[in-house]
Order: sequence, then structure tokens, then C-alpha cells
Amino acid sequence: MGGAFGFIDAFRSSRSGSKLPLDLQIAGIAAIWCIAALLGLFITALVLAGIHLLQRFLKMELAVPIWPSGFSLSFLLALSIFSFNYDSPMVYFLGIGLAIIAFTVYSLGSSKYRFLTATSFWAFLNVAEFVILFSFLSFSSPIHHGLRGKSIFSGLLVFLGFSLAMFLSVSAKYKRRILFGLIAAFIFLVADYSIVSTVKSRRPESARPSTDNIILITIDTLRSDHLGCYGNNKILTENMDRIAGEGILYKNCMSPIPLTNPSHASILTGLYPPHHGILLNGESHLNPGIKTLPDVLSQRGYKTAAFVSGHTLKNWVCHFSEQFELYEDNFSPSRILPDSVFESIFAKPCLAMLKRIHFLGDLNKNSRIAEKVIKEAGDWISLNSDSPFFLWLHVFDPHGPYSPPPPYNKMYYSEYSTKVDGDWIKLTDDQKIEMLKNEGYLEQFKSLYAGEVSYVDDQIGVFLNVLRRMRLLEKTMIILTADHGESLTEHNYYFDHSVCLYDPSLKVPLIFRLPNKEHAGDQVDDLVRLVDIFPTVLDYCRIRFTEKVDGRPLLGNKENPRIEEPALSFVFPGEIQGNKKLLSVRTSNYKYIRTSSWWGDLLLMPESEELYNIQEDPKELRNLLFEEPDMLNKFRLTGESYWTSWMNLKQKSVPKTSKQDMDKLRSLGYFR
Repeated sequence: MGGAFGFIDAFRSSRSGSKLPLDLQIAGIAAIWCIAALLGLFITALVLAGIHLLQRFLKMELAVPIWPSGFSLSFLLALSIFSFNYDSPMVYFLGIGLAIIAFTVYSLGSSKYRFLTATSFWAFLNVAEFVILFSFLSFSSPIHHGLRGKSIFSGLLVFLGFSLAMFLSVSAKYKRRILFGLIAAFIFLVADYSIVSTVKSRRPESARPSTDNIILITIDTLRSDHLGCYGNNKILTENMDRIAGEGILYKNCMSPIPLTNPSHASILTGLYPPHHGILLNGESHLNPGIKTLPDVLSQRGYKTAAFVSGHTLKNWVCHFSEQFELYEDNFSPSRILPDSVFESIFAKPCLAMLKRIHFLGDLNKNSRIAEKVIKEAGDWISLNSDSPFFLWLHVFDPHGPYSPPPPYNKMYYSEYSTKVDGDWIKLTDDQKIEMLKNEGYLEQFKSLYAGEVSYVDDQIGVFLNVLRRMRLLEKTMIILTADHGESLTEHNYYFDHSVCLYDPSLKVPLIFRLPNKEHAGDQVDDLVRLVDIFPTVLDYCRIRFTEKVDGRPLLGNKENPRIEEPALSFVFPGEIQGNKKLLSVRTSNYKYIRTSSWWGDLLLMPESEELYNIQEDPKELRNLLFEEPDMLNKFRLTGESYWTSWMNLKQKSVPKTSKQDMDKLRSLGYFR
């Protein structure tokens, strides 16, 4: 039964994108579950020994075979782990307590009703609890790579058949047990094969795309003013500058939201967050029926793959894997086992107890470095370059904490101090005040961020060399952008991005390098938005898309000039304490920000408005609230409809996020 639990666990984790064969993933997780079952038997043996020692104090005889009681104990221990927080030690005491109660009741009952110890009843108990467990896993468990729709019920039928065959194999006469055992094994193998088949490509082979390859590179938390091509002559970014020199650079691109998950959803759908349904960084789903860029391209003949490197884009958080043939989000330090094994239900508390064993590496990582994710993506391209593909490459490094590897950690600040490790979030309030007194500490934080940017740039150079070596560069569209920016002390907001809507948190690079260097060296001053990427790619590929999106194609021509639309940006309730929410409306010349009233601890902060002339005041320092009433009224009128209809929205269909996962998000600066 432990192996069966492991099979279901791996079944629900099978879309994680691991390059290991699914059978090996199943074997790894099933092995962990077998250990769980053996642990249950071991604890049962201890309980039996204790009961034997306490017989003299008990008035009744307690006698029951170890196997059914061991099974009930391991099952209840696992169930308690499902239902409660992994980090709490109470889970173990509660699980053991429930199991002891169940064992005692079972023992008392079996003393009076002998059929409870019969092999056939034990087999029936296996089947019943197996079905209950499968239903629990399918609908309400914290295993996050889930099944959907008909696959749940078809899988349930398969496992019912498997369980029935196992029931008959132990309850039938001796000569028939082998037959029923073979039937059970056959059903198991058919189910295994069907699972492997479902994760294979559904791409129509007859379709032929109009553009060979498309690569979307998103660099998490990258400010546009930290690139040489955007005017920064102090930070080395020669590879991204080269992409800009060979493509089209958009000088003013705005993010719709300074949060990783919903911002990437906007990139992939061309929709603002209220339209695609992902508003926060916690676990979420796109609204039903939403089409994404990989989904549309797959139907036109492209292979699709995503390689992500941050916790907020793990598949169990964003559920993007259904849109890709391969969704690689494996942060495991082990080359043998994917992290889906380490994240299986029983493995988590076991590994938590063994956290002092360091040879396994950090099993609780929030991200992986650019070098690893770029190598994985390059390996995939080398195996799939014979067909047109869409590849999404996500690099997390500039996101806090800033920890560039040597020599990048000292590249922009020679007086390197070990007191500054780039993790502003984990500092106490007293430590932050101490940092503010020393300008050198603040400059070192900024230098570490700059070091991250240069490190990522060098790794992008490695990736470009892979494309050149395979002669793919000139027949590939490359889109380079970021999900949001980062505040580096502007407006007294230190080394974060998610709680304000000033340009440092919203203004991002956007570069299109087209095949054969079309429009090389072009620079566009017009205001553009991340939601424009989706329709631009489809327009360039001559793919007709009739469903409504919020973005507009960017690659217009002089005969049909593009009409500039305002850029909307949001922070929805639930991200910031006190139910704070924000809306900004930005044009090329002006920016309007509206902030709701909100509770700051016990202090009620009033609703506020801000208006800035971006052309004259790019740092947003002079609020024109009382100086330009006509312009203020114009933006109020524009923003009011969005504020009324969108700003009271809350995240839909969000399962309860565990304390462990919320701690990960908070360590990255979210949900504060």
C-alpha cells in the first residue's frame, strides 16, 4: 500500500517537467511511501511491545495481527500529515495518537468479532481506504501538480479495478490467486502506460509555423535603467546590449503588476490580471478558457517548453504546465532525483527531521541560478532543434536576496563586507536602521544587485553562443523583458518591488530581436506594455487570433501607426497588510496613482492620490495634485471605472497555502 500511495503521488506530480522518465519518478516516490509503511509497522511493533508489557494492568485481552493494525497506523499517520502543517511537531504526536486510538478500537473489536481479523476483510479494508485516499488526493490534498476533470474519474476507475483484483487475489482460493494477481499487475501497467502517454506532445504534426523559433527570455526583477542599451554606462551588460543593437528596443515599457506570477500570466495571455484571473503570488489558476501564447503556438505546430527558476513560478503555484509540453521547474540539488520526490507528502517531514544532513544540499530552495536553468534550456534545444519551437526561459537571479557568485559580488564595490549578504528582507528593524546610517552598506546592496545583472548578462551570452553554434540565431525571434522592476531606495522603499507603483518597480526592458536582424537598431519612444507581447508575437507570425486581449501589436508600420494606450498597473487586496490596494494610470507624459485607505498596524491610513509629469519629473518627486486640476480630473475619470470594477476583486479558486510555502513567499518579499 505504501507503494500504491507513492504511485498516486507521482501520478499527480507527473507534469512537473522532470527530464527523468516518469517510471523512475514513480519508483522514487513509491520507495519513500514504502518507508512510510515500514515506519508504521515499526511503530506498531513498539505499540504491541508496550501492550505486552502493560498486560498485567489491563482487564481484557488485546490480540490482533500486526499487518492490519500496521496498515491502519501508517495510513492514519499519513492522513494526519496531509491534514496539518508540515512544520508543526504536533502533526507527529497527533498522527501517533490517532493511530493508537484506532489500534485500540480495532483490537477491542477483533477480540469480539473474529471476522475483523480475516484476510478477506483486511483486503476489503485496503480497497475502501485506497478509494478514500485517492479521492482525497484528487480533490483536496496539498499535492500541487494536480489532475483535472475526467482524468480524475478515469483514474479512479483504473485504481478501483486494480484494488478489486488485489482483493480477489487475497480472498480467492489458492489456485486463483496467481491469476488475479496477474490481472492486478496488468491493470497497473496499463495505468502506468496511460499516464506516460498523457504527458507526450499533442502538437499537430501537419501544422507548419510561419516563423521557425520563438524564445521568450524573462529576467525577474530587472530594471531597464541597469542596462547599457538603456543608457547605463557603469554596469556591464554587453550581451543584452548586443541583442538590443540587433533588434528593436522599446524605451518605455510598463508592467501591469509588480508581482512575478500575475505579471508572467499577463505576458503569456496579453490580458490584465483581472481578465486572466491571477492577482497574487499565491497558488492560483488562469480563468477557464484563457488561451496562452504556448497554447496557441502549439496548435500551429510549435514544440513548447518552459524553464523557470523561481519559487513563484513552480507549477503547483501558477499551474502553467498544462500550457507546455515540457515545464521544467526542478530545483533539486540531486542529479538523480527530481524535487517532486523531495516534495512528496511523506518525504517533507522526513527531510525536515534530517535537515542537519548537508550532503544532500539545500532541499528547500526558492530558486536556481541562471547557469543551471540556461544549461537545461540549451540541452533541450539541442534535442529539439529539428522542429520549430517556442521556449520560455525565466531567470530569477536579480530578485532578492542579492547574492551574485564571485567575482560579480565585488564587481561594483571593492570594499566588500561580509556583513552585507544582500538579503534585506530578513534583517530586523534595528538592523535596517543601522544600515541606513551607513551609506556604504546601502551602496553595497545596490552593487550586489548590479552584480546580479552582470552575471545574468554573461549567462545570456552563453545561451546566445548555444544558438549560434546550432545556427539557430538568425531564424529565431528573441523577446527579452522582465516581469517587473525593483526599488533601490527610491521613495524610501528599500530593495523590494511589490508594495508601490512607482516607475522603479514597474518600468522594465523590452527588446524584440527578429529573425535575420529585421529592424536592427530601431528604438521606440512610445509607451508600451507587457500585455502587448502576446498580440505582437501572433501578429508577426501571421496567426489570426479572434479572442479579445488587452494588448496591441507593436510592430506596426508608418501607413498604419500604432495608437498609444495608457498603461494600467495594479496591486490587489491580499498582497499588502491592511487590505491596501493601488492603481496607476500612465501615459508617456503623466502618471496617476491612487491608493486606498488601509490599516498600517493599528493606524488607519487615508486614501490618497498622486499625479506626476513624467517628462519633467521622471523620478516622481513632485506631486501635482493641486497644481494641475484639469489633468487630475482627466485621470480620475479614466481610473474610476477600473477602480470600481477591478480593485475589489480577490483571488479566485486559491487553495489554502501551507505555512511552509507562505514562509517561502515572505522570504522573497511577498505577502507582507
